Amino acid sequence: MLEIAKGRIWSGEDAKALGLVDELGGFDTALNLAKKAINVGEKEEVKIVVFPREKTLLESVMERGGADNSDKEAVGAVAALSEMLKVVQPVAREMHALGVGRTDDFDDVLLMPAFELGR
Repeated sequence: MLEIAKGRIWSGEDAKALGLVDELGGFDTALNLAKKAINVGEKEEVKIVVFPREKTLLESVMERGGADNSDKEAVGAVAALSEMLKVVQPVAREMHALGVGRTDDFDDVLLMPAFELGR
């Protein structure tokens, strides 16, 4: 492969003719070939797990604020957000454990417990 590739850019058809790729196609083709390789029917549904997993909005914001300390406003916002999360996260975890917010729980009513932030 190193003898053929050498950092060149090949069209899909040329890459296939040279043996650099097995098949031409997009995501659906790749998925069907993977299913075939593990003896799963084409029509069967499979769970696709993306690695690395996509970051949540919150993770992205927290990471951005901590990456460059030159933006004092961003650093301050992330610090404030972090403090708020220390209060909210335990409640959110409890709600998640109870199954609150699932699409089949339309009749549930949830009241947020009262809490006081330190002054």
